[in-house]
Parts: sequence; structure tokens; C-alpha cells
Amino acid sequence: MTDGTAGEPNDEVVRRRAELLQAVAAEYSGLLSLRMQVGTEVSFRAGLYVASLSSSVVALGFVAQRGQSLTLTLFTLILLPVIFFLGLFTFGRMTQNGVQFIIAGHGIDRIRRFYREIDPVHHELFPDIHPTDSGLMLLGLFNIRWQGFLASTTTVATVNAAVAGTALATLLGSIWAAPIWVLAAFGIVVAIGVLAAFLRYQMKVWRRLTAAQPGMIREGGHDIPTGAAISPKVRSSKSN
Repeated sequence: MTDGTAGEPNDEVVRRRAELLQAVAAEYSGLLSLRMQVGTEVSFRAGLYVASLSSSVVALGFVAQRGQSLTLTLFTLILLPVIFFLGLFTFGRMTQNGVQFIIAGHGIDRIRRFYREIDPVHHELFPDIHPTDSGLMLLGLFNIRWQGFLASTTTVATVNAAVAGTALATLLGSIWAAPIWVLAAFGIVVAIGVLAAFLRYQMKVWRRLTAAQPGMIREGGHDIPTGAAISPKVRSSKSN
């Protein structure tokens, strides 16, 4: 039989363990809610952009039926720049949402690893949920070099690049009576350049995330090398 003083340390350990489990469960729920909110915001912003673009195209169609090329050009040069900047802001915010989604996912994975340590015999009940840590990564189904083309941000960037090319080609056609194929080629070149700028920015964001949080994104089972991606400001802060 143990006295009260001998039992106090064990009671304290049990109490702290119970409080830790409650805190971990609350953090787990918070991270899940954050991922749901981020997913909802991404869907809303993408839908808002597509709806705005569709409405503008329909409006331009009604204007085109009137047969006045000057009016159509005027409406095009007014509406498409607005749609482009809306897409620009949408792309930027959706990129931020993607970073939040990944960070929350890795937070959940850390908690799942804690759950696996409670009972290692049943560790398979708590697999990692983040795609870069899953078995699909080992099968080569997730490759960071090409995965970006499947993201919703890339969809918005592609459509927005086409909007930019169309707007600038229309502007060029309004000030220079060039053949239609010249205007089309000019618009395609502009669209490709804008899309390349979007994708370059997106990749830079992922590499900055990897520089700030090593191991956050992997490629081929290994962390992405971040030596060239770390800015001088980040290097100085890490050295300090």
C-alpha cells in the first residue's frame, strides 16, 4: 500500500498526460477546421473569378451583336483589364491559401505521429495525410516539378494569362491596323509570358516555404534543395 506522498508524483503525471491529450485534440480540431476554411475560400475565390469572367464574355457577346466594332473594342479594353487584376489578386490569395493548407497538413501529421507513439502496435491507424509524405509520393504520382500544373492556382493563372493576351492584342489592334494573324500571335506570346511569370512566382513561393520550413515539401522522397532559394534576409536571420 502506498502513502499519499508516494502517490502524488504519479497523480501529477497522469494529470499532465490528460491535459496534454486534451490540448493535442483541440489543436487537431483547430487544424482540421483551418484546412476546411482554406478549401472553402479557394473554391469561393476561384468560382467568383470564373463567374466574373463568364459574365464579362456574355456582356461582350451582346455588345458584338450590335455590329459596332469601336464599341466592342472599348468594352473589351474596359472589362478585360478589370478581370485580369481580379485574377491577379485571386491567384495571389489562392497561393497564400495553398501555403496555409500545407502548413496545417504538416501540423496534423505531427499530431498523428504523436498518436502513433502512444500505441506503436496500431500505428497504421494514423497515417500521414500530406501528399508529399504519403505512399503515392514513393510511386512517383506526386512530383513537385509537375504537380503545380494540377493546382487550382495554375488554372486561374492560365485563364488569366489568356485574358491578358486578349486585352493587349485588342489594344494593339486598336492602334495599329495589323493582320489578324499578327494580333493573334502577339496575344499568344503575351499569354505565354504572363503564364510563365505566374508559374515562376508560384514555384518561388514553394521554395521559400521549404527554406523557412525544411522538409515541408519533398521531391522524389528528398527535401527540395533550398540554397539558391533562400534570400539574403532569411540567411542573415538564420545565422543570427
